[in-house]
Parts: sequence; structure tokens; C-alpha cells
Amino acid sequence: MSTLDTQYNEIMAAAKAGNTSDHEKHVAAGVVPAFGVNWSLHRWQVDDRPYVKVSCSRCRTMYTTGELGFVFRHCGEEEAMPIELRDRLEALQIKLGIRIQTFVDELLGKSRPAPVQKAPATPNMNSF
Repeated sequence: MSTLDTQYNEIMAAAKAGNTSDHEKHVAAGVVPAFGVNWSLHRWQVDDRPYVKVSCSRCRTMYTTGELGFVFRHCGEEEAMPIELRDRLEALQIKLGIRIQTFVDELLGKSRPAPVQKAPATPNMNSF
């Protein structure tokens, strides 16, 4: 490579480094949305059940889940749910009765799904 090529590559690398630091400043200020995977906790409007929404800005993949051990697969990568978000989701589910946590489970730091309640039998018009 000639010296002109190496100088051009150095100038372009310096410009790119300057642009990334400017981009990071804008992301920190909240002007530009963060690039990559974004996790957020929401509630359904109908029944107020909590769920986690995850999206990737590179491949534009979005997913919603109520699972605690969720692994998001996108762009050939795997990312597990952040621990603090998982703990917040679990606390909300326990508060709403979706999950059960006994005293022993609380000491062990675990919880389990609440048993599914059977819906009351609907009357059959043929039995009248």
C-alpha cells in the first residue's frame, strides 16, 4: 500500500471514531435512540398482566413474553433477559397472583407459576 492509501485510511478511521463518540453523546442525551437490543417492561391494557418487550434495531425483530428465563435470538446471537428486569417481572407476577412464592421459596429465591383455575362449567342447553 502506498503512503497516500495509509494516510487516507488513518483519516477515515479518525473521522469514524469522532462520529461514534458524537453518536454516543446523542444517545446519552436521549436525542437518538440506542442502537442494539432494547428491553422494556409493560402491562397488557386488557387484564393488566406484565410482559417484557424486546426489540433489535439492527434486524428489526420484536418479541413479547411473560417468561422469566427468556433468551432472545436475533442476528445470529443469543441474549438472555437482564437479571434486574427478570426480577421486576417476577415481583409483578407474584403481586398479581400469576406466580406463587411461599416462605420457603422466598428464602431460596424461587417462585413457581400459580395453578391454573378451571373455569366454571357452562350450562348445557341439552340437559334442560
